[in-house]
Amino acid sequence: MLKKIIAYKFIVASLLLSLSFLDTAFASSDEDGDLDLGAAAPQIGGIPVNDEADGDAAAAAFAMPYFDIKENYASPKTDTGFKHLFSRDAPTSLAISFLNAVVPEFATTPVQSLEELSEALPLLRRKGERQAFMDYHVRTADGKHIVVEMQVKRHVAFDERALFYAASTYSQQISKKTLGNKGWYEGLHPVYAVQIIDYDTNRVKGITADIDDLLVDRVKAHPMQEGEFIKHYKMTDQRSGQTIDHLQMIQLELPRIQQQLFSSKRSEYKHFTEFQWWMSLFVHSDKYTKKRVKRRWKDMPASIKEAFKRLDMSQWESDLKEAYVADVKDLNAYRAVIEAERAAERSIIEATHKRKAEAEKKETVTKMIADGLPKKKIKEYTGMKIREIKRMKKELKDASKRADESASSED
Repeated sequence: MLKKIIAYKFIVASLLLSLSFLDTAFASSDEDGDLDLGAAAPQIGGIPVNDEADGDAAAAAFAMPYFDIKENYASPKTDTGFKHLFSRDAPTSLAISFLNAVVPEFATTPVQSLEELSEALPLLRRKGERQAFMDYHVRTADGKHIVVEMQVKRHVAFDERALFYAASTYSQQISKKTLGNKGWYEGLHPVYAVQIIDYDTNRVKGITADIDDLLVDRVKAHPMQEGEFIKHYKMTDQRSGQTIDHLQMIQLELPRIQQQLFSSKRSEYKHFTEFQWWMSLFVHSDKYTKKRVKRRWKDMPASIKEAFKRLDMSQWESDLKEAYVADVKDLNAYRAVIEAERAAERSIIEATHKRKAEAEKKETVTKMIADGLPKKKIKEYTGMKIREIKRMKKELKDASKRADESASSED
């Protein structure tokens, strides 16, 4: 009996611990989702930051109204912010700095000059034909093409769409007229497709659509490791490991960046590389105020200074500000919907776990009653009320009686 009592104590303690931590666990855990809506990816327009050294008051609101954001720095994660940052009237030094920082091969053979090209696919639209438009398309002096996409909202087959953009850009290097020439393929140059993504692919769980969400299977088979936030796709021979470098995709997943990229300590940010400055700009642009930028100004590379000038909304025309505000509202509404869906899912999972824990608890009490433990001891071990224990005991007794009567009638 003593061994059974000790065993019961262990089982019940585990059950009670499970029940007591359910609320806490589901309130604080990151459930799988298409977007990381926690601290790593606050709503655009919000500035939840504690920067004591700067002395600025941290903003409390997530969805900031127009008059709160119009004099701050725009987020390059919005359509308006991104396109203004790298628009045709922007210095090409901005894009050169960014691409040299994020494309691995450019670290050893840096881009020196760029020519901005059409974002349309196909370049010329025939009657009845639809065109797709990329975010940014440039060509280097030696003929390399780079396509850059900023993606906040996840959708099915985004990787496949990005590959289509890259492949189409590769094929459009050769005109129909050139295809008839001998050695036409000698004019093909590498294409680099860079995607800046504002969601963590490790956390995706699938989107209901007319086609399969293939990203889910890719992630299950090969999840990114802790601390990783860059994917680099090349055509690679599975046997020899040889690569064909003419078509590459580079993806940067902003919510997965774990580095401290918004520090109030000069001893930390003065050592930022150009790549870290660019990531800080994309991840934390909403946290930068005029005062904070001024304090960091002498430690910033020239390209980052120019980027902040481009994103300074106090210098924007009113129509550009209005477009940015519309972007902010749209993205915040989207994230609110995703968060509501995740909250509903957490509630369902929590209820399921509670039902399972209660069922296991009743099973344990049933065994205690069958072993003849006193009601007070059962209450002491499980926390179940005496009247509930009495009810269960009566139900067990009645069930046993019915079983005996049924067995007697069969005899």
